[in-house]
Amino acid sequence: MSEIEITIAIVVLEIGIALLVLVAVYLGVRSDRMENKAIQAGDSEAFNKRVRTLMQEHSYSEEKARAAAQRIKNSSRRYGSAIPKIDAFLWKIGGLAVLGFFVWVFLPVKTKYSLEYGVDSSNVIVEDKPHKCDWETAPLGAKNCHYEKDVTVTKDSAGKNTNVYVTWNRKED
Repeated sequence: MSEIEITIAIVVLEIGIALLVLVAVYLGVRSDRMENKAIQAGDSEAFNKRVRTLMQEHSYSEEKARAAAQRIKNSSRRYGSAIPKIDAFLWKIGGLAVLGFFVWVFLPVKTKYSLEYGVDSSNVIVEDKPHKCDWETAPLGAKNCHYEKDVTVTKDSAGKNTNVYVTWNRKED
């Protein structure tokens, strides 16, 4: 793999991890929001559940836990309208990341090289990858070889990229 391919793979992996973190945060916020809505609606069972959770997880006394749950109840009334905006923002960011990933993956090879080297796509010449080393090629079996991509960039006298040539070199294993 070339350095660019490795860099792209790392970026895609990082985007995937970031999306997983966003989803985890989103699901946690959504779960808390649903519980807060129940508390706000006056559901005493949800309120008592929150009090027990605060007592267990934070070692609060019952009085301190009830006061904290009441503050949560009041804050969800005050700030509850911001949550749908956060939800929409997370969905937009996630959607843009997924869209960007699919656009990059399915871009034609010539377009990728023209963007990478700043040349017109008509100045990118890509040879088809030979299949002489493939296992399925006659005679069947391992050929103990593979092809490596070789990218050659020509420049004009000012140092500006003019053409990109992608060729394949046979390497013996």
